[in-house]
Amino acid sequence: MRHATIIGLAALLCACAARAPRQPLRTLAEADGLAAIGCYACLVEALDIYEAHLAQARRPAPEAARGAFRASLLLALREKEIGLPAVGYLERARARAASLPPVEDAPLLVALADAIAWDYAGLTKEFSEEFIRTRQAIGPQVAGWRARLKPRLADPFVAYIDASLACSYGDYRARDASLDAIQAQHGGSPLVKYRLGACVQRRRELLEDVLDLEPRYAEAHLFLGRYALADASRGRGMRKTIAPHLTAAYEAFPRSPSATVALAGMYRTFNKLKDAVRYYDETLALVPAHREALLGRIISLTYLQRPDEAIADATRLIELGEWYIGDAFYWRAYNRRLQKRLDEARDDAESAKQTAGLRPDVFLLAGIIYFERGAIEAASADLEKTMDMDRSSAICDAAWYLGLVRSEQKKWEGALALFPRAAGCYRTSADAYRADLTEMQKADVEPEDAEEVGALASEYQRAIDDQLVSEARSYYNAAYSGAQLGRRTEAIGFATRAAEHAIMKEKAAELIAALNKPSR
Repeated sequence: MRHATIIGLAALLCACAARAPRQPLRTLAEADGLAAIGCYACLVEALDIYEAHLAQARRPAPEAARGAFRASLLLALREKEIGLPAVGYLERARARAASLPPVEDAPLLVALADAIAWDYAGLTKEFSEEFIRTRQAIGPQVAGWRARLKPRLADPFVAYIDASLACSYGDYRARDASLDAIQAQHGGSPLVKYRLGACVQRRRELLEDVLDLEPRYAEAHLFLGRYALADASRGRGMRKTIAPHLTAAYEAFPRSPSATVALAGMYRTFNKLKDAVRYYDETLALVPAHREALLGRIISLTYLQRPDEAIADATRLIELGEWYIGDAFYWRAYNRRLQKRLDEARDDAESAKQTAGLRPDVFLLAGIIYFERGAIEAASADLEKTMDMDRSSAICDAAWYLGLVRSEQKKWEGALALFPRAAGCYRTSADAYRADLTEMQKADVEPEDAEEVGALASEYQRAIDDQLVSEARSYYNAAYSGAQLGRRTEAIGFATRAAEHAIMKEKAAELIAALNKPSR
């Protein structure tokens, strides 16, 4: 009896479970609302709703198929815009296209989405070069495509695709005219506003508007962060505006090499080189042949004084071939010089001269290496070349080392002409750093930014001190050269300038005393 009761209870429970209502489908209106907002997360959610309707309804509404197609196509475009690895959204859109009525022109829209460029920041050079060739091949078709879209531009979805074509093809004047027209027609659509703001920096306020409306628009942060980073590199805007945007983009899309390489570049700009290396590493984990990340990593490792790793990466960049070969030889030479492997450094510097083009920094490094090897004539030739290529004030080290070469050659007139020039260059550099520091210290600093600003101020002060030491040494060498020529008054004047810095005060005083001794 008891056994029968248990069986009956189990049957009752099963019956109850069988009669449990299914979770109701979220409505197509909800999906349409999410798709109209258009953020990546919104589109993923909308596509799930559309596909649930298509899977569960006996006779799915045509609106569900149309919505699934559009959401898939927008997600495929979004992958390209923010550099995400493709996960099949374009293929899903293509599969849906066949079932849509001709009025949708779905096969054309798939072809257009396929023709849109990927974000270059996350690509290998091979991939970006391949797209450039593709772009050249299909470029003549774009005007015809856009003419076919024109009658349907009242639809924000079609306007989005048209804006994407305008951003990928054509000159900036035609692009801006198209975007102005689209913005005038669709100024209230967050989907379209996002696409316009992501296209060109001067429309960044559209991205800010979109984020105010929908904080889930994490992809907008990538572009706002990159715009702020570009401003900071030109001396405009506050650095503190960059990190929140790029960090938000990375947290939402950690598998986007466009996000990781942007963070790496930000930290390198901030001189936070360990953090830069971390994000270069993440970029290379996603895209192993990402040459810009590899080069950034080499430079960061160099200034972190990790020459073995920098040399290994430079060798890897050389082995990859074709792009940045001159840079790779330059930085490998730079690091081998630091390790006192001067013969290998010389060979790399010569390779850099052949592959990097006529660059003053390459000839300067070669000249320094030759000088340190004792190859004075070769050093003289490369340093003279550096001075010929760059006649600006920013040739401090070239003037210094060529002055040392002239001293070794006992060409004191040449040395006397060069060392004051180096001194003046170092002073100009110190003044520029000081002006930047003063400007930074004038700015209002939020309490949470105080530590970062303090660290940056310390970096500026170290740079100023280094330039002033080099200035003093240059004046001392000028004084010594003047003494060798018997130009006593001129030599004393330069030695007096050298004595103004504590590091040269004693030696300069000794030289002045020697110059003041009466001749026999």
